[in-house]
Amino acid sequence: MTLFLMLFVLIYGTVHVYFLARLGQAWLNLHLWRLLPVCWCLLMVAAPVLVRMLERSGLTSLALATAYTGYCWMGFLFIFISVSAVFELAKVLRWA
Repeated sequence: MTLFLMLFVLIYGTVHVYFLARLGQAWLNLHLWRLLPVCWCLLMVAAPVLVRMLERSGLTSLALATAYTGYCWMGFLFIFISVSAVFELAKVLRWA
């Protein structure tokens, strides 16, 4: 279980780092607000584990809200990475 959790955090964290890098390229004037997306991404990486911890503590309504937010973000991030991969592949093919 520990290996799975470490791999999950490694892969999911890497995807968030890629997202933050693309966000920085999209909005170059984000210097003052840079901390907000970083905190959001850290919270979303921890969200699946946080949901489980909140469920164990008996805070089911807070766990439900965290789960909806975290898993909707995970879906958005999956779509973003999929579309971004297609664009990156097209950029490489155009360059070649």
